[in-house]
Amino acid sequence: MDELRNFNASKMFKKLNLPDDEFEDWLKSLELLPKERTCECGGQMSHMWVPGRKYPAWRCTKKSCRKTIGYLKNVSISSLSCRCLYRTHFLQVRRHAPVSEDFFQLSYYFCRQTQTYDEIMFDMQREDGTTIGAASINEWMNYYRCVIAEYFTKNPLKIGGPGVVVEIDESVITKRKYHRGALRAEEQWFFGGVERGSGRCFICPVDRRDAATLLQIIQQYILPGTIIMSDKWAAYNRIDQLPELYEHYTVNHRSVSRKD
Repeated sequence: MDELRNFNASKMFKKLNLPDDEFEDWLKSLELLPKERTCECGGQMSHMWVPGRKYPAWRCTKKSCRKTIGYLKNVSISSLSCRCLYRTHFLQVRRHAPVSEDFFQLSYYFCRQTQTYDEIMFDMQREDGTTIGAASINEWMNYYRCVIAEYFTKNPLKIGGPGVVVEIDESVITKRKYHRGALRAEEQWFFGGVERGSGRCFICPVDRRDAATLLQIIQQYILPGTIIMSDKWAAYNRIDQLPELYEHYTVNHRSVSRKD
């Protein structure tokens, strides 16, 4: 995937102007499209062109099956398990899934975060004047966020390291239930850390803010030997006693002191 690290708009449009088969071969080389698929019956599926269809399809090679499915069906959403997309949104995304060129272009705009929806719709305008709608763009942007969240849930980012400073803290998000009257407010506490200099960070919801909970999260997300800055919350008292050999400093909003 190193080819995509410095991928700019000029390179993107050159790829989008490739013939369909060359563009899809390029996506396969990046493992963004499957080179092979397995049918529900267990048989191997072959890539083929079906008369009357604009795009290729997959057909099961088993004589007893011969099932045919769309080439891009479930390619981008088969592993989606994020709760932030409701079932109706999920079905809408499936029903209006763009072709591979549109999907790739949308993912580029998502990564760059430099285009408004109006600019995206203008850039993606087709020769017949049609374009992808704002609602569909919003659905796909939500989907990309879910993919990222799911990835980092499965592959937690570890920050810090010897000599690197990480600042940790807890924060609460509160909202009035149903946004009406003087009803009890709903609270959700979060715990996170930010690496000085790089800005790399982690954040996760917590039900409790005791030492057992917070120290375990620190060990999960912060590398050994890190210099950890925190306030004087009692749950942090044993940070420098952990086997990761963290250095622990506390802040009282007036001065910084090393926790002995």
